[in-house]
Amino acid sequence: MAEFCYFRSMISRFTLVVGMVCTMLALSFTEPEAKPMLIIFTGSDWCANCRYLEKMVLRDSVFVHFASENTNLIIADFPQQNKQPDEIITRNDSLAFLYNKDGVYPKLVLIQGEKATLIPYHRQRSPELIDELRKQLSQ
Repeated sequence: MAEFCYFRSMISRFTLVVGMVCTMLALSFTEPEAKPMLIIFTGSDWCANCRYLEKMVLRDSVFVHFASENTNLIIADFPQQNKQPDEIITRNDSLAFLYNKDGVYPKLVLIQGEKATLIPYHRQRSPELIDELRKQLSQ
């Protein structure tokens, strides 16, 4: 039984490494003219501020329109109860390894070329967050 657990652990680590390599390659081959990426790290079923972010920002049609026009939006969700497909778990773990090693939720990261910028989130509503993103996108 111990050998099986060790083998399974090794496969999980290998899958995470492969996922991280694929994610890094995908990020490194983005075209210079490509839209910036906005990664939102969230814990949808356990984090109170993440639920607030979803309710007040991510469900707002103005924010959704702004984000889709100006960024490639990626939601990296880390639920504790809800199940996710293995490929989503691997992608999210890879993104967290690169941009959220400290495990802060919610966390918003704007990636423009080689530059990753933390977008502070303090329970802002959609208009305030859009203003902050506009400011960062114009730099």
